[in-house]
Amino acid sequence: MSTRATYRITTGNGVLTFYIHHDGYLSGACRYFENMVEYENKRGDARDCFFRANENAEITTYGSHGDIEFHYNYNEAVNILTVRSISFKGTETVVFNDSLAVFLNQYTQEYDNGYFKSKKKFVDYRGLTYNKDKLQRMYSDCMDSACRQFLSGMTGNASSSLSEAKTISSYLYDIHQESLLRLEKLINEAFKH
Repeated sequence: MSTRATYRITTGNGVLTFYIHHDGYLSGACRYFENMVEYENKRGDARDCFFRANENAEITTYGSHGDIEFHYNYNEAVNILTVRSISFKGTETVVFNDSLAVFLNQYTQEYDNGYFKSKKKFVDYRGLTYNKDKLQRMYSDCMDSACRQFLSGMTGNASSSLSEAKTISSYLYDIHQESLLRLEKLINEAFKH
């Protein structure tokens, strides 16, 4: 039996509501939001990413489907997801109200050949939700940029890139700090000369 749900996404550009006929329960819907977060073609806002990343999503209006069991309301500006469970009598109960990353970390599952393998980790960074692997790539890119800039004599740019890497690393508890501290020492020494 299908669990039907609507997904209302509010961005600075407006509001769109989507309907998906199945997998509307919390862990099922989590996959749809995970698809949105991990969608590589980032043209547009969260509404565009949700629609493009979930081929079964249909644009609809809130309340136009009478058999909805869950309603997901995501506000990109504040990065908050509110989930309401809707009873057969039409009574709505809030079952989740927190950041999208908290929702994804709580309900996402990763399977390997049908067996539960591990959970992915999502992080809120600068008002957006990222897969931890993507944030680690961003950290590496900042560190690479800082090294290249430093070696090219652009110590001001290197310092800015290093500052961004430090900010990202504070969100990634398992990134080793040694390379960061070593590069910071080099840049600080260059400023003294």
